[in-house]
Amino acid sequence: MRLNKLIRDFFGFSRTEVNGTLVLIPLIILLLFTPYLYRQVLSSDPYTSAEDERLLDSLVLLINASFVESKEVEVKKVEYFKFDPNTASVEELTSLGVPKFLAKRIDNYRSIGGKFLNNADLLKIYDFPDSIYDLLSPFIFLSESKKSPIKAFVKPEAREDSSLVLEDERVPLKEVLAIDINTADTTSFKELKGIGPSYARRITSYRKLLGGYHSINQLKEVYGMTDTLFQSISPFLLLSDSSSVKRLAINLATFKELLAHPYINYEQTKEILNIKSKNGKFRKAEDMYRLSLMDSVMIKRLLPYLDFK
Repeated sequence: MRLNKLIRDFFGFSRTEVNGTLVLIPLIILLLFTPYLYRQVLSSDPYTSAEDERLLDSLVLLINASFVESKEVEVKKVEYFKFDPNTASVEELTSLGVPKFLAKRIDNYRSIGGKFLNNADLLKIYDFPDSIYDLLSPFIFLSESKKSPIKAFVKPEAREDSSLVLEDERVPLKEVLAIDINTADTTSFKELKGIGPSYARRITSYRKLLGGYHSINQLKEVYGMTDTLFQSISPFLLLSDSSSVKRLAINLATFKELLAHPYINYEQTKEILNIKSKNGKFRKAEDMYRLSLMDSVMIKRLLPYLDFK
C-alpha cells in the first residue's frame, strides 16, 4: 500500500511498526472525540423537561420569598418607663430592651445583696452596653438614696464552702469585705459565696503562674469558673494595683521560662526564640506582631506581662 510505504520511508519504520501506527492513530482519534459523542448522543439533560423547570422556578420563588419575609420582620418598638434597677423584675428589664441574659445577671447581683446606689452603677454589671445605658439612664429612678454597705453572713454551723445567707437570717457572724485579688490568700477567697478550698487554691495558683492579675476579668480563666459564679463574686472583688504584676523578660527568658507562662504554648515559645534569633530582640510591643502563631487578641492579653529591656 502506498500509505504503508510512505510512512515506512518517511519515519524509517519497519513493516510491523507501520502496521501498529495505522491501528493506533484511529484509536487516538476515537478517544479524543468520545466525550463529545457521549454528550451529543448518549447523555440526557435531567432538567430540560417543562415540569422540572416549573418546579425549579417555584422553589426559587419560595426561597426569595422567605428571604424577603425575614427582612421585613417588624422590630418590636421599646416603650420606655421609669424603673428602679434595685426592684425591677427580669420581665420589666427585658421589656425596656435589656437582653434577657443581662436582666438575669442584674437579678443575680441583687440576690447576693448588691445594690445600685446611682445610675452609673448599672455599668458595673459585666458586659452591660453603653448604648443601652444611654437609652435607659433618663428613666432610672432610685428609691433609696442612702449608701449602704453590702453585707452577707454565714451560719455558725456552716462548712467552709457553704452558701452565704443574707443579714435578714439574723445570724450575723461574719461580714464579707472587698477582696483584693492580687494580695488575698486562700482564706480570704473562701469568704465568698461559692468559693471553697479548691476554687481558692486554683485562684491563687493561677495568679502565681501569671505573675499577678491585671484585670478582675482574668478570674474567668481559672479552671471551673462559670459565668454565674463569677458574676456572683465580682461585686466583692477589687484590684488595687495592677502595675505590680511580675513581668517576663522576653529577650532574656529561657525556653522553660517562656513555656511556663499560661499565655504561651509550646509552638509559640519556639517561634519567639526563632524570630529573636533571626531578627534580633523584641524592643517594643509592636515587634510582637511579627509572630505568626499569635493573633492580636493573644498579643494584647500577653503584653502586660512582657518586659522589653
